Amino acid sequence: MNHTLLIVDDELTIRQGLSSFHWEELGFKAVAALEDGRQALEYVLSHPVDVVLCDIRMPSMDGLAFAKEVWERKLPVTVVLLTGYKDMEYIRQAMRYGCRDYLLKPTRFRQLEELFSHLKQELDAKWEAKEAPDSDDSVIRTAKSYILSHLDSVSLETVAAYLNRSPAYFSKIFKERTGMQFSDYCQQERLALAKKLLDDPRNQVQDIALETGYSNAANFARAFKMQCGLSPTEYRAQEMTHFDKN
Repeated sequence: MNHTLLIVDDELTIRQGLSSFHWEELGFKAVAALEDGRQALEYVLSHPVDVVLCDIRMPSMDGLAFAKEVWERKLPVTVVLLTGYKDMEYIRQAMRYGCRDYLLKPTRFRQLEELFSHLKQELDAKWEAKEAPDSDDSVIRTAKSYILSHLDSVSLETVAAYLNRSPAYFSKIFKERTGMQFSDYCQQERLALAKKLLDDPRNQVQDIALETGYSNAANFARAFKMQCGLSPTEYRAQEMTHFDKN
């Protein structure tokens, strides 16, 4: 994926030179080239920008003042400063305001390539970390739907294979997102389905056992009683009595 880049420098020739650089090959897209920090601040407040490559000495608002605004407003923008002065005070201030790096003018293309190659990797990692929770939530939603549709045969391995995840990874994120072990969740859903099916007297216990993943009625009855405190037939009788009273 390409990351957005804003170029800020009061010298036209530098803006033009930087704008013509092969950013796309490094994974960036130069979205605008502006001439001072005030314009840059207005731009980043109204447009999504990942990186600002900004001169320090400019009229109206210089690069350090711009970096300070970004820092204080906690904007999700990475700032790289350009300067013609190897002044340690400039550098200290730049680091204080969270600037990622600085480049001395005249800037060589090789320096830009090295710095922005590293930046690309860092931004990709941040994006993946941010997207992971949403991705994991989507995986869990899909898993739950699959489980409900396959209660007669579902297993950790079959769900993981369906989701194209390893069983160990899927088991881990399932516990993290639901607060339950995979096996406990399946048992919970099997019990809920069994109760629903037992409410209809036309459903035979043997058939309910098979639909909820048990090989025979005895195993189903044993598991049902452990979880519910009643056998399937006792539960059905109780529910039918309750239904008749109402």
